[in-house]
Amino acid sequence: TALLRFENLTKVFKVNLKSGIVTDDEDEMEAIVSEVDTVERTVLLSNDILVVITGRTEVEGDEGIETLEEVAAALEAGTTVYADVEG
Repeated sequence: TALLRFENLTKVFKVNLKSGIVTDDEDEMEAIVSEVDTVERTVLLSNDILVVITGRTEVEGDEGIETLEEVAAALEAGTTVYADVEG
């Protein structure tokens, strides 16, 4: 599954990568962050959803984790990071 965000739309769309079915995704979810790619600006969640970080994305964290780079550093240090995703 992947999430799509289009520049001119406020909705997020969910794509099932196996079936190709696209649905709009207005749900909220919580998942553990599995991987962070600071170059591509993406976060992979434990439920296999790939979140693309854009200029409209808000990163709000506890314990000094407020940037994508800080999330990556926390994961490297062995800290479990949870993400609340709203779409």
